[in-house]
Amino acid sequence: MSEMWHCGGTTFASEMHTPERWSIMKRSTKDRAEGKIHELKGAIKEQTGKLTSDPALEVEGKEEKYAGKMQQIIGNIVKAIEA
Repeated sequence: MSEMWHCGGTTFASEMHTPERWSIMKRSTKDRAEGKIHELKGAIKEQTGKLTSDPALEVEGKEEKYAGKMQQIIGNIVKAIEA
């Protein structure tokens, strides 16, 4: 017997379904959220690198920050395609 649950007007069955297929969060939303997290982590690393005079950490922070921004842009593109 399958377990049924509802979220946002959508009904999901737990039996025989992969988590990827029945993910509650849309890919675009997940990309934008994860991108924002990476952007914030990168900004923290960048500032920590500046405060501690650690150029390697500063560069690592900048890279992660820009990667997060790109992931958010990808999420926005996917959202536009989904609409």
